[in-house]
Formats: sequence, C-alpha cells, structure tokens
Amino acid sequence: DASFYQHEGIDLPAIKEALKYDLKRKRLVRGASTITQQLAKNLFLSRDKSLVRKLRELVIALRMEEALTKGRILELYLNVVELGPLVYGVGHGARYHFNSPVEFLSPAESSFLAAILPGPRIAFNPRTKEAKVRKRATRLLGLLGQREILTEEEIGAALIELEQLGGAPISPEDLFLVDPDEAATDEVDSSDEGIQEKELITDAIEETVTPLEEEDATNTAPADAGTEPE
Repeated sequence: DASFYQHEGIDLPAIKEALKYDLKRKRLVRGASTITQQLAKNLFLSRDKSLVRKLRELVIALRMEEALTKGRILELYLNVVELGPLVYGVGHGARYHFNSPVEFLSPAESSFLAAILPGPRIAFNPRTKEAKVRKRATRLLGLLGQREILTEEEIGAALIELEQLGGAPISPEDLFLVDPDEAATDEVDSSDEGIQEKELITDAIEETVTPLEEEDATNTAPADAGTEPE
C-alpha cells in the first residue's frame, strides 16, 4: 500500500490496474486492498468472497479514514494482523518467529516479518516457503533503499543476515524484482487466510506496539485499540 498516506481508504488507481489484470486473465486473481480495507475486514467482516462483503469493506474503510488518523489505523493494523498460527500482532509475531521484542528486530528480521503478509498460512508460510519469503524480504529491503530509509551498508548487512536464515542464495536482482504474478497470488491467498478466531483479536491487541499517531494526535487516540469507529 505505497500510497497509504495519500489515499482516503481506497486506492482507485490500484483498483483499475487490478481490474485490467483480472479481465486479461478472465478470473479474479489480483486485488487492490489498502491497509485500511484489510483492517476493516480483519476487525469486522468474514472471509466471504462476495461482492456484498467487498462493498461493506469499502464503506467501513471510508468511515475509518474519517474517524481515525493514519497513525491510528496503522497501529491497529499492526496489532491485529495475522503472522502465524494463532499469532496476531507484530509484538507476538516478533517473539514467535525471532524470540525477540519487536523494538529490537533488525532490518533483516523486520523485512522478513513484513514479507509474510498477507499470507502467513499458505502463500508466505516461512516454515514451508522460506525461500519465497526471503526473496520477498529482499525486495522490501530494496524498496527501503530506493526511498533512502536504509543506507547501502545497512542493506548489505541485512542481506547477509537474510542468507543466514537458510534457503536458496539471494540474488542481487531480487532487490528490485517485482513479479506481477506473485503479487496476484498474494491477494488470492490473503483472502483465504483472514482472521478466523475473532475473539483472539483482543488478546493480540494487548501486545500493543508503540503508537504511531501523528505528533498532534498523540494524546487523542482512544485507549482501546479494538474500539469500533463511530
């Protein structure tokens, strides 16, 4: 969701591209869900692949954008997202995969954790598809380098660390490789891998990451990360 901070819950250009892709292949393989839409689905909706469910998701996403800041939406998403079997939230995910508090994760570990999304059960299960996850994590590091979030030295060190996680050797080309078919697979599998046990969300939220609110909204965020927007 590269335009998360620019869109208002729905990424229309991405939806258009997804429709073109699906029409070309004559089947539904690519989606264009934003972080806000994924949060709306995870918190309030089922995994039903129906038009009605998708429309509800769009409406809830728009309402969330009106009621919450971008920082609050991202904070909620990071606290309920699924990252493994009965593993919800980045706090729990960091301990489950790396036995470490999330604030101490290295760039390599952080990119590996992010690469599991949105399909931790099947598409990007690190237990069964570690090489695929590492390749995707490498791409994420490349993007962080392009946006000057990480230096070349930091990326080099992260790539070495990724190698130590096992699997096939990392190719330098993977830093900038974007495979549209793989991206399409992400969406198919992610719709099948949504949160099943909604009651576990409350437990996941207890593993709250540091709030990501904008500076002027730090003291206005609701105390309960599971509160449904008005």
